Amino acid sequence: MEPLRTVQIGLGHRGITHIDAMLKQPENYRLTGFCNRSAAAREACRERYGLPEEVMFADAEEMLAVLRPEVVSFATQPADRLAVVKLCARYGVRGILMEKPVAQTWEEAKELFRITEEAGIKTAVCHQHKYLRSFQALKRVLDSSELGEVTHFSAQCQQHAGQIATHYIDYVLWAAGDDEPVSVIGHVHGNFHLADSHPSPDMILGEIAFASGRRAYVECGYFAPPHQESDSTFSFEKKTPAFYTDNRLTVFGTTGYAYAGCNGDFAVFSAATGGKRVTEEFGLWREECVPAQKAYMADFAAWMRGEIKDHPSCLRRAMQGAQVLEGIYRSALTNTRVDLPLADGPAADLTELTPVPYRRLPVLVI
Repeated sequence: MEPLRTVQIGLGHRGITHIDAMLKQPENYRLTGFCNRSAAAREACRERYGLPEEVMFADAEEMLAVLRPEVVSFATQPADRLAVVKLCARYGVRGILMEKPVAQTWEEAKELFRITEEAGIKTAVCHQHKYLRSFQALKRVLDSSELGEVTHFSAQCQQHAGQIATHYIDYVLWAAGDDEPVSVIGHVHGNFHLADSHPSPDMILGEIAFASGRRAYVECGYFAPPHQESDSTFSFEKKTPAFYTDNRLTVFGTTGYAYAGCNGDFAVFSAATGGKRVTEEFGLWREECVPAQKAYMADFAAWMRGEIKDHPSCLRRAMQGAQVLEGIYRSALTNTRVDLPLADGPAADLTELTPVPYRRLPVLVI
């Protein structure tokens, strides 16, 4: 089959990662154009990949009107998501590869989902950590039943929720399989990161109850247990590498536990390991991000061609995670349990949050 005619909107770090992954699989994708408001960013991208000037555009709509691509890959700020999706529907795009989170608000996310469903656009959200080797090792442990009957999940992330919660809620749902989330309770505090490009409370703590009775616990923000050493002068203004990579999903079962992190850490403790914790270090995030992106995009090409039934990071799954996060916010602000699916009603208003002093705790080395 012919490679998918694809364009890229946004040329920041994530946008360049998208392009790198595309160009490493010419059998699946043909990059026909890219767009960015910055002339310097456009020229840097053109020179980096040796591309002709005619593939560069300053305006996304002009690019779509001229090139009529099959697939649009975009890595813009959350505030731009809905506008880009509307353009894709207008110009007959068949597939969308988009960054997380789906949108800034639950209402925007629902509208975006409605548009893609009505237009029949296959859409995937870049929850790509599940393609990292550490997470693939965790998946093999789960598939082997080495942990016995899975009882609960824990996601612990140093980043604030706007940057990371949709990732790790998605990975909890991925690990839980067909088990549906039915209720959530939550706590949130701090307003520093409401001004971020990915706005959120400084800290969230949520419990997800599944139909089976299993539970998942999600902690995102500075007060989550840290597992990596980082600069002792850490502050919100000076984000150290550990701020971005100190993220961990742990799965607990009746005969052991296993965890994976986005910086290559993996461990399993079970009867099969002789009652000892066996660790393995895979590549660091900076080494693994492009291979993971490539695998994520290879699955998308297979989905577009009808070779697989669904993409593991499809928009429908991402919407389930977005609903869980919105439920955590609503629970925290109303001091009550929130059942899923969400009832109609006002979205969580985070603007009432107040400042909370940052407090650093010792690294939990496990």
